[in-house]
Amino acid sequence: MILANKEGIIQEEIAADVHIDKRTAARALKKLEDKNYIFMEIDSKNRRRYLIYLTENGKKLVPKIIAINNEWEDFLCCKFSSEEYDQIYPILKGLAMKSLEKVEIMENLTNELK
Repeated sequence: MILANKEGIIQEEIAADVHIDKRTAARALKKLEDKNYIFMEIDSKNRRRYLIYLTENGKKLVPKIIAINNEWEDFLCCKFSSEEYDQIYPILKGLAMKSLEKVEIMENLTNELK
């Protein structure tokens, strides 16, 4: 979904956006490339980096992913009125971001201890 919103970014940006380490991102991107959902091309400004783009197959998945995400969100929030949802969404998003920060801190600590 990151690539659906901003194609031509590098692996490090994707890893940072989803709060995973570069190696995990590299493995995930390799799988997506093997399945023909993304392709990578050398960055003309820095030949050591690759810019990542969605293939046509990858672009076809975007509406399906959005539908699944919307369905999940509807399922989780079906008991809330729109006013309650507007109040709780920023709180839940904040908690999720805080959790991701904690996971990142723990991963960094684990990597340092290796």
